[in-house]
Amino acid sequence: MSAKSYQVHLDKARKSDAYWMEFPILQFTEELFVLMEQDRVSKAELARRMGTSPAYITKILKGDANFTLKSMVKLARQFNRQVRVHLAEEGTTSKWRDLPSALRSRRARVADAKRR
Repeated sequence: MSAKSYQVHLDKARKSDAYWMEFPILQFTEELFVLMEQDRVSKAELARRMGTSPAYITKILKGDANFTLKSMVKLARQFNRQVRVHLAEEGTTSKWRDLPSALRSRRARVADAKRR
């Protein structure tokens, strides 16, 4: 396949929703896998907690499951996490930074005071 032909295929793929769904799915499943390793939670244990089968957890980790916001939230809550959604302009990079609640509250108060 020539470079030009490859570029044509890539440009065509970028026009599909499926192309744009892959990155968030990969990102979510990678984070889930890291949390499972950190907390030493097996697929079988996560399945037990979720009331589902280990096969379904495997499907999720492979990115083959039909992700819904509901399923993502249920998975996140097993690790005391929240799902965050962000709409970024195409061609940009986002940086996420989690701050403790007390710090966020203080920053919000300072921001409010500056606006007055």
